[in-house]
Amino acid sequence: MSFDQLTIVGACSEETLRPTTFFHLAVKFGRSTLPQPVSRFLCGCVGQYLRYCPVCIAEQRVSHYLLPWRFLTVTYCCKHKCRLLEACWHCGEWIPLFIAPFALGCCPRCRHDLKLCAVASHEAETELEIASHAHDDIVFLLTPQPWEADSVSVIKRVGRRLSYMRQMQRLTAVEVASQIGVSLTVIEGIERGDLLGRGATLLCYFKYAGHLCLDLKAVFSDAIDAPDCVSATTLPPCPTCQQNDYVTRYGYNRSGSRRYLCHYCHRSFTASPKVREVKRLSS
Repeated sequence: MSFDQLTIVGACSEETLRPTTFFHLAVKFGRSTLPQPVSRFLCGCVGQYLRYCPVCIAEQRVSHYLLPWRFLTVTYCCKHKCRLLEACWHCGEWIPLFIAPFALGCCPRCRHDLKLCAVASHEAETELEIASHAHDDIVFLLTPQPWEADSVSVIKRVGRRLSYMRQMQRLTAVEVASQIGVSLTVIEGIERGDLLGRGATLLCYFKYAGHLCLDLKAVFSDAIDAPDCVSATTLPPCPTCQQNDYVTRYGYNRSGSRRYLCHYCHRSFTASPKVREVKRLSS
């Protein structure tokens, strides 16, 4: 909440300290940077214990843990192509985030040096590739970006981009919600860029983008570089609920007019009905 004393003790600026925290990640999604809201947003994404790469620690002149190691989606060290360890290799105990006395690079349980732990090599190139993409996403989200001052607008574009890509893959919001194990309300919150969240955590964003075979970094970049094409859509809004995020094509009328189905309010409609259909409906 305050970097005042840390800037004095660490002899560095607030701008230097913030990338060592979850600050910039929360800002990118337009969320509060206070501890409890950030904790709720990161629920299910970060480990409750320290995770580490022994080779990285061995190479460091000053031992330190990397913040991306905290994220459970990052399962490998991309630099050394080895699996991250989630416990001390010597005693098998998990390493607490905070314990006194705290010794960097040393297991607080058995006092053995963590850089001497055996390395677990990767099993398949596909796993390493997935971990590499996850690592790039996390680093991007933790790194300060010049557009963060406009993050409220950006996260809405990100939502529209995900909605657009979903429609391009001919998927409904209901289908995506069911397949990634979240409620329709969460999908609605993501696609509308709802700052209240609608229950959408960072893990929900990862699941949604992953289901569409997209990286979050690419989604953000596309939303920033080409916001106009993100909002563009050929599907008309539903006349009942006045939105088009959940509208899909639903065949044709006998007269040849295109029909649409809204999966949000479950109404079918014709965007531009022909005159004779309007007369028939009114009669």
